[in-house]
Amino acid sequence: MSRQLLACRSIALPRVSTLALAACSLCHGQVQAQELATTLQPTSRLVPTLSVSESYLRTTNSTDGRDGGEFITRVSPGLSWTSRSGRVQGSVNYVMDASVYSRRGGGADISNNLAANVKATLIDQRAFVDVQANVGQTSVSAYGRQSGTDTFQVNANRAEYSNVQVSPYVLGSLGGLADYAVRLSGAASSARGYSASNTTNWSALASLRSPGTQRVVGWGLSVQSSRTDYQFGRAIATERAIAELNVKPWSDLLAFATAGQEHTNALDFNGRSYNTVGGGLRWTPSVRTNLGIEADRRYYGAGHRLIFEHRTPQTVWRYLDAQDSTENTGLTALTPGFTLYQLYFQQFASTVPDPIQREQAVRDFLRLLGRNPNEVVSPGTLVSAASLQRRQELSAAWVGRRTTLNLQAYVLDVRPLASALAAAPVLEATRVRQNGLTASVSYRLTPQTSATVTGSRQVTPSSGLRIGNRLHTVSLGVTTQVTRQASFGLNARYADFSSSTDPYREALATATLSFRF
Repeated sequence: MSRQLLACRSIALPRVSTLALAACSLCHGQVQAQELATTLQPTSRLVPTLSVSESYLRTTNSTDGRDGGEFITRVSPGLSWTSRSGRVQGSVNYVMDASVYSRRGGGADISNNLAANVKATLIDQRAFVDVQANVGQTSVSAYGRQSGTDTFQVNANRAEYSNVQVSPYVLGSLGGLADYAVRLSGAASSARGYSASNTTNWSALASLRSPGTQRVVGWGLSVQSSRTDYQFGRAIATERAIAELNVKPWSDLLAFATAGQEHTNALDFNGRSYNTVGGGLRWTPSVRTNLGIEADRRYYGAGHRLIFEHRTPQTVWRYLDAQDSTENTGLTALTPGFTLYQLYFQQFASTVPDPIQREQAVRDFLRLLGRNPNEVVSPGTLVSAASLQRRQELSAAWVGRRTTLNLQAYVLDVRPLASALAAAPVLEATRVRQNGLTASVSYRLTPQTSATVTGSRQVTPSSGLRIGNRLHTVSLGVTTQVTRQASFGLNARYADFSSSTDPYREALATATLSFRF
């Protein structure tokens, strides 16, 4: 083992964590750190966690009589599970927040946070089941009172949402003539206290493709049927049949064209048939760079998807511009964003190739910086009918030996499809535009202590009779690893919400003690 790696180990935490190994490989060579990580990391881990925090929140300039200060005690037990071997692989991270407010009577306010991504193998190389689930907090309306990601504020415009999707599928080959895939999918979305956004989605997909991946010319045929049911809105049913021709002149470039027909009742109560055409290309010159461009014409008009991702040993860049109908996503109650965890999960791919080890490395890294892994590029919007959504996102991160920079920007545009306006009640019956920017700088004062400064801006312009608003926040936090299992953090944040109907200013100070067992 090299002197550099030994030196890096000497400044790490008392135990050699995956985070320390990732930092070592960033600075002094990836191969040795990866080999050591593989040796030290078990294939399956179950880690209980516990955080206890005390906060003082003071609100001013509020029009609803909530001015004043109060103390908030929050207890947050959690459980983290990861597995990278066996028939069930993936990760599950769950945290429950129980908050008690000094100015309010009654019991504790309970909220849940869950991020789960699990794949089960039923028959080797043949049958599988994918399970995804997310639980978190979101704004009910973009035009109501807005608050930050780690808010302690009691806000009637925030709700706990949940998304779950189960998808069994079968893969195989027809005597070397074609590869087939059959996939079923069931998804459900809901928001506690706002049943108008409750949604279920069912879909079935069957496809045939030319065998192999190295053919210069290939083909594909697929048929898909889906149905999306809204709690109070009209159900949307869509059937599609698509033929694809693709050309792969080089191993890193694929161009394709599609044509077909779809039948849907999204724009017409009785349903109509539409011709569809599309095409695009995918370019992957290396494992570090990915460019995808797609465009098509669907029943709602023009759709597109442009994604560019590039990473270096110290940086990651990601740009997304996509337009599609929300009923095609399967998770229609919320238009999900791109989280801080996902951004650094890409960045750590060079140093920790194994996805399960990387999952733990990223969470350890963000914990050391005092950052919430569930921070999103865009906050999402609850909807209760089929909508057309355009999302533009830009994310960038730079990880140095001591300094980490992070930038996230987004523009979101969601508007109901024409027939959706007849479905009542609709949470957002008008067009919603929103944009935001978040920037942060983290500096490692010592191997165990980091300081982070974060600023954000979120703007929702007025639309029709809906009055727009602006939210500005700035925060400063210091986090230190006290022992192998315990960390302590101090955070101060100021927020200014500008609105003609519900403005406020708030100052928040929080002390948090966290444990990993």
